[in-house]
Amino acid sequence: MGYDWGIDKTTVLFGNMAGGLNPEELIIWLHEAGASDLWFEYRKEMFGVASIPCGIAPTEIFLHSTKRVQTLEDLKGLKIRTSGAWAEIAGNLGASTVILPGAEVYPALERGVVDAIEWSSASINLPSGFHKIAKYIIMPGVHQPGAVFECVFNMDAWERISERDREILRLAGRLMILDSWTRYPYRDIAALEEMRSAGNEIVILDSEFIRAANKAADEWADKQAAENAWFKRVLEHRRIFQKDMENWPKFRFPIGRR
Repeated sequence: MGYDWGIDKTTVLFGNMAGGLNPEELIIWLHEAGASDLWFEYRKEMFGVASIPCGIAPTEIFLHSTKRVQTLEDLKGLKIRTSGAWAEIAGNLGASTVILPGAEVYPALERGVVDAIEWSSASINLPSGFHKIAKYIIMPGVHQPGAVFECVFNMDAWERISERDREILRLAGRLMILDSWTRYPYRDIAALEEMRSAGNEIVILDSEFIRAANKAADEWADKQAAENAWFKRVLEHRRIFQKDMENWPKFRFPIGRR
């Protein structure tokens, strides 16, 4: 959904962005906190289509890079292929960002047109072979802590079908969210191990980098909200939810830890 940001930047809040929600939080925000209804209203008003969330992607790899990146200083001047809101936010942090269509990403990295690229999570990136031409795998994907897929329907067709059929489609979307939420993270484990075994070096961003990226994302979002009523409405909705979720880590174990 975030690719529609050139038409209206509110889409990056639903598709997710730096400073946003992790996959579990996205699911709860959509299905329990009312974001799915807000999303439908937004798509109908702004694009004239019916939209249903129908998939969740895990936290992405931050970069496949030919240069080691761990600190903010490492980011300065780095030529990065990216897209969406992060293209502007990373630029504000000192990177040199390039937006390329998918078919040009691998050749650009291979030829040194860019130093690094971001694409998706490990299991989705693995078949593309980025790890074969860039030694460093930079994590976590602070630019995309999670993502939502959507299924879009012609509004006339949507309104012609029965409410029963519409509910079946909504439930199918929920099922796909559950399926993707469990499938991709599990496959990412094996994909990362395959990359590591192939000689790639996994680099974890330092905490200062992550704090700075989230701060820059919040500042960027505040600027958009000042100019766009829909962006402001969705951002406020998401931030209220994030505030409500602040206590969550206090009474649950993080994934993978006991």
